[in-house]
Amino acid sequence: MSFRNFEDLYLQHKSHTAPNRWLGRIDNLFNDLDVEDDEKYDARIPQLKNICGRSILLFDALTQLDEHPPESEHRDKLLAEMRKFIDQ
Repeated sequence: MSFRNFEDLYLQHKSHTAPNRWLGRIDNLFNDLDVEDDEKYDARIPQLKNICGRSILLFDALTQLDEHPPESEHRDKLLAEMRKFIDQ
């Protein structure tokens, strides 16, 4: 899905009562979120930081995988580490 399609779907949800519950849930997650507030008053802040950090790790791992051919021993080790990380 392109960003344009996502944005169209999101705007359609905002202007109509479409059955796109997940868009409403995403909207509620970030509505009135101030990441500079004290984390002890809003659990979304550390969760969002955790998601961002994990996304960076995933991006880095995928980049490393892309640099090694499928039959590479290094690639197998990276995949094993990713699987172990997911299982935590």
